[in-house]
Amino acid sequence: MKSKNIKGFTVIEIMVAVVLAAIIILSAFNFYLSQQKFSVGQVKKAQLQGNLKVAMDRMVKDIRKAGYDPESSGSFGISSQSTATEIRYTMDENDDGILDDGEEHRFRLDGTTLKYTKDANVGQPGGGFTWDNLNVAPIEITVLGFMYSDISEPADGIYDVVDIVITGQIKMPLGSAVYETQTLKGKISLRN
Repeated sequence: MKSKNIKGFTVIEIMVAVVLAAIIILSAFNFYLSQQKFSVGQVKKAQLQGNLKVAMDRMVKDIRKAGYDPESSGSFGISSQSTATEIRYTMDENDDGILDDGEEHRFRLDGTTLKYTKDANVGQPGGGFTWDNLNVAPIEITVLGFMYSDISEPADGIYDVVDIVITGQIKMPLGSAVYETQTLKGKISLRN
């Protein structure tokens, strides 16, 4: 019999190839995980920004109508019960010059939820409300602030400008204890 000269890999060569392949695969996997974490983080940031923008737009659009009073009855405007963290205002939605049920509106922060109602019953403070949540989990609103200014005729006691600050946060992905926080500011010139 003729002896065949068979060449192959030694055990050491195979072990080195396996280790190099494992290093390459682990590096690629770590790169994939970091890219996935970054992508999920960007989605969460966009979700937070979008939710805050929708909430701010809703407040600006609605509050701008505060004091609508086509009959000039003097019964409508920003309530003296408004605070730095809750705004209460009225508008004559049915043009009758009388403050009726459902013509008082409110925005306020309840824990980490921004709430809105327009179902306030006249003469029944604290009763008859149906509150709508304006942010959804996992978005948390941490700051809601209102500042009122009377700029046209300071002696008339009627607010003409409302400044709003809203801050929200969202927990970042993959078990992170880090929160993304964003703040929006708005200025409303009342039309009425």
